[in-house]
Amino acid sequence: YVSSPFGMRIHPKTKKKQMHKGIDMAGTWQEEVRASANGTVIYSGIFGSFGKVIKIKHKHGVETLYGHLHKLLASKGDFVEEGEIIGKMGATGRVAGAHLHYEIKVNNKAVNPYNFISIGRNLVSSSIIK
Repeated sequence: YVSSPFGMRIHPKTKKKQMHKGIDMAGTWQEEVRASANGTVIYSGIFGSFGKVIKIKHKHGVETLYGHLHKLLASKGDFVEEGEIIGKMGATGRVAGAHLHYEIKVNNKAVNPYNFISIGRNLVSSSIIK
């Protein structure tokens, strides 16, 4: 479930108001984190307050970021497929507990990931796909 939505919020650690450019998803410690779409890993390593991060470049100017990971299972340059395990959920960086920070940028602009999630849910339930 989404434990912290996209948008302005009070940061749980710093207690300062700031823009949250992704969503935080609650889960279990070291739960598998999977790529949301096919793409090429453009970064795998430590990335500021996000701790251990994987960034993936997809088609049409879309990039995804997976933050606060405990373990990185994909390396820069790897091509990953939708659903492939790329890491394990953790609590690295500036966090209050284990979760996944998931961010989507389109042409370098942060967009609300929930819009993509709800589109995917609609497609799965659509009679076109069945």
